[in-house]
Amino acid sequence: MTNGRCTLCGETYTKRGMTRHLRSCKQDHVDAGDRPTFHLSIGDAYRTDYWMHVEIEQETTLAALDEFLRDIWLECCGHMSSFTIDDVEYVKPYTEEESMLGFGVERRDMDISLGELLEGGLEFTHEYDFGTTTELSLRVAGLGYGDTGDEGLQDHGYGAIRVLARNEPPEIKCETCGAPATSVCTEHLYRQEGEAWLCEDCTAAHECDDHLFLPVVNSPRVGVCGYTG
Repeated sequence: MTNGRCTLCGETYTKRGMTRHLRSCKQDHVDAGDRPTFHLSIGDAYRTDYWMHVEIEQETTLAALDEFLRDIWLECCGHMSSFTIDDVEYVKPYTEEESMLGFGVERRDMDISLGELLEGGLEFTHEYDFGTTTELSLRVAGLGYGDTGDEGLQDHGYGAIRVLARNEPPEIKCETCGAPATSVCTEHLYRQEGEAWLCEDCTAAHECDDHLFLPVVNSPRVGVCGYTG
């Protein structure tokens, strides 16, 4: 498990400790506003080193949350994505024809507010790219009221949201020499033959072509498809 830094106070905590810390830290460092918010705990469903906490306005749409997740962790080639909440899939891009292909699964558009769907403690999932899929687990860790302004919720094009905490980059070592890895060979990663994670010097000496390398970045999608951060 990786540690992470609280953006409110700057202190570092473990993944589990951060959830407990934020309950009190928000009371000490956040001026309560009049905008109902959710505190979301977000992490990769399988690679537990990657996680974050965000505060997001309840009137923000699923589509806006999807854009945020793409921007901070996922976007590489414009793939499709979906949320699954209470056995309903909210898909992007969404068409009436696509909704008929669910084979018993109800599918809807993402243009719906979080406040209409979520409640305290609810767990749901997000998938990006239905070929080389990155699956995220999300949980409503708390309810509150936020405010806008320099230190409050910021609208970056996908509704009022701010990152409360995020994992520090995991320590990934070069599989050849043990130094910190800076790139990943997607060919060796796919074949699971070792020598996929490489430092700068070992990358230069590696046998594979340059176009097969991706940078090591702080995202659960590192080394996947064409993701570069």
